[in-house]
Amino acid sequence: MNQVLRSFLGLGLATKESYSLTDRLFGFLTLVPPIFLLLTPLNAASAVVLSIQGYPPWDKCILGFLAVAFAGGGIVTLNNYIDRNRDKVIWPERSIPSGRVKANIALVSAIFFFICSLLLSWFFFNPVNFFILLLAIILGSLYSAYLR
Repeated sequence: MNQVLRSFLGLGLATKESYSLTDRLFGFLTLVPPIFLLLTPLNAASAVVLSIQGYPPWDKCILGFLAVAFAGGGIVTLNNYIDRNRDKVIWPERSIPSGRVKANIALVSAIFFFICSLLLSWFFFNPVNFFILLLAIILGSLYSAYLR
């Protein structure tokens, strides 16, 4: 139970010399704590419901949830990449400092998450939504890189 809670919060496994494929896959999955993949889209969903004073169609809900989850996941992954040297001291069991996920893989993953998020926004919503999401990604990235 303790390991499940630690994983849900993104704390990862204990550090080892070498990791099996399963450990590395688990490290990749904990790169973005599941709690962040739930909280950010739920906050966005509440804003949508308040703004339109009702519920959007289910397909838009699911696509919007995914777009915001990808954006939030990209920001958290980028933050883990940026903090990798500091985390070696403070959180050595996290995915990148422990060696379960290579830093360059984390950076490519963050970019992939950003692209997926923006593509969903562009093709299934509207330009205003796209630019708001792009602004959120830029601000989240700037915060991770310079303002923390």
